[in-house]
Amino acid sequence: MRIVILLVLMGCWPGLLQAATVYRCDLPEGRVGFSDRPCEGGGGQEMDVTADKIGGSLAPSPEYLQFQQRRDSTRQIERSYRRAQSTVSSGPCQEFASTVLRRMVIRHQVVRGMTKADALRAWGTPSRVNGTQHAYHWARGGSSYFYIEGGCVSNVQGGYNG
Repeated sequence: MRIVILLVLMGCWPGLLQAATVYRCDLPEGRVGFSDRPCEGGGGQEMDVTADKIGGSLAPSPEYLQFQQRRDSTRQIERSYRRAQSTVSSGPCQEFASTVLRRMVIRHQVVRGMTKADALRAWGTPSRVNGTQHAYHWARGGSSYFYIEGGCVSNVQGGYNG
């Protein structure tokens, strides 16, 4: 019973047994016992027990830190790329289905995202072009404008009145 208790104590509290002296005693009936006191009758063997420590650190390894840095920089680059892609895709130009575009041209509609050529087909030749502004002064009265950025309509003021 003493053996079991000693082994349990050794397993549960390794800090208590750091560099401790343990005695191995031969008991009657061929059994072996361990004690923190010398064996009765002076027999037995003295043993030095040192703490079993694995060592190391719970901090991340330098290799893992490098991996994290590379992963974080890759993620940042990917985020920047996605942001740039969404900016380009949400820029002034849009793709319209051919039937939708044809219908808008027939109805003389100019909308954001149309190409300059499609807007000119819808409204015709402007009265005046001032840089990016295409101005229309209608014979029936009133004026309308559309503005071109990057080859596509970025803004529309007014509507067709021709």
